Amino acid sequence: MNTLNVTLPLLVLPGPARNHWEQHSEKRVVSRPKYSEDFPFPFDSVRKRRKAGRGGRGVGHNRGYVIAEDAVNTELQRLADRLAEKLGRAVEIDDRQMLPLAVTRQSGTVDSVRVTSVLNRESSPEVRRFIYSLGIDKSVGPVRYPANKELGTWPRIGFPLRHEGVLHGYLWLIDEPSLSEPELHLCEATADMATEVLLAEAQAQATNLDREHAIVQYLLGDDAFRDMPDSEGIVSLAESMTAVYGAIGKNGQGLTRSEQRSLASNLSYIRPSGRSVLGATEHGLLLVAPSEFVAKRLEPFKDDVGRWAEKGGHVVKGWGIGSEALGLESLRASVAHARHASRVAGASGREEAHWSTLGADVAFFGLEWSIETIRLLYPGVEVLLLPENRTLRETLMAYLDSGGDTAVAAEALNVHRTTFYYRLDKLRSVLGTGWERGEHRLGAHLALLLARRLEADS
Repeated sequence: MNTLNVTLPLLVLPGPARNHWEQHSEKRVVSRPKYSEDFPFPFDSVRKRRKAGRGGRGVGHNRGYVIAEDAVNTELQRLADRLAEKLGRAVEIDDRQMLPLAVTRQSGTVDSVRVTSVLNRESSPEVRRFIYSLGIDKSVGPVRYPANKELGTWPRIGFPLRHEGVLHGYLWLIDEPSLSEPELHLCEATADMATEVLLAEAQAQATNLDREHAIVQYLLGDDAFRDMPDSEGIVSLAESMTAVYGAIGKNGQGLTRSEQRSLASNLSYIRPSGRSVLGATEHGLLLVAPSEFVAKRLEPFKDDVGRWAEKGGHVVKGWGIGSEALGLESLRASVAHARHASRVAGASGREEAHWSTLGADVAFFGLEWSIETIRLLYPGVEVLLLPENRTLRETLMAYLDSGGDTAVAAEALNVHRTTFYYRLDKLRSVLGTGWERGEHRLGAHLALLLARRLEADS
């Protein structure tokens, strides 16, 4: 097996954690595998994706599995490796959702559940229920788990990683043979250090999320004369950017503030770090990212939003892609275009709509979607919105959509052409004949199109 010889220096730690570690550690040279060759996780492909801009700050994620800028050299990975070397058994550090942050090579006793967790980058629902059944998510100290033949697990011990009562993750080891008292002290010291790493990351992420939320509020606001919040280190306006907006709802209810923060936090890993702005509002999610990212790598981002929404009982109503922007003024326009395209997508039953290909729906940009606007577009057309005139409305819409081709329109409605002519005559008696002439035809068409969008939107 190919190995890398690396020197593991002592970490300088405060207080008891340092004392525990110094009693059981020393500077030494160890051998460990080249993970990209010997460990069942595609680190090389992760590096390529992260270089392409799919990373987060410091510690990021890859489809639920947390990856650092260099996956084998993160602080959490070093802590896990050192503890595994000392104890001669496999170690895993998870986040609060029990998704692996750092895993060591297979050593000592392992079971199929650990192997599956590493390969799938998450534990099965049955294993998670078993783990939570003993209350580790509420515990302040280590929790020992007996073997579970039904699940195929060996005895385990888990250390909740808490700071001032706030849970940041878990440290896991196979507890077979059972850890001795000195080994427990060593695990506790490692847990303390891992907590410090996760706490620092959480604080940095919270600060950046707050800054990004302020920028998002500014971009979505109407006050163009207010100065944009400081965006240094978050996004550059010197490259081509595109806004993406996803409308999200739940039984007519908007997202709560905690849900907005949860959504932004869970997605911060899957967009270009230092080159994008991400934030959620009561009614949706805004991403401003390099145009190249939006054009080529938006699908994984949308997929993860969909999974988050599904777990919380929310619905993504439609995605809107704005115009390309260079500079602040055009970026604000891109955001407005994305929101409009998102609404059009939701009202037309599409998953996604691009500003550049909206067609006639561009005409409704900046207009209120209301009966009053429909009347302005073609006075008198509101009579076709009455329930008893629905057939006539559909007849006129089919006729206008087909460019006045009665054969195509009749086929679209699945009626005989004679029936279609009869409906047109009745339509003229109700609405008059003005809609058959030039610009009046355009106004009637836009009015009916907006009525269709408004009906679906409501």
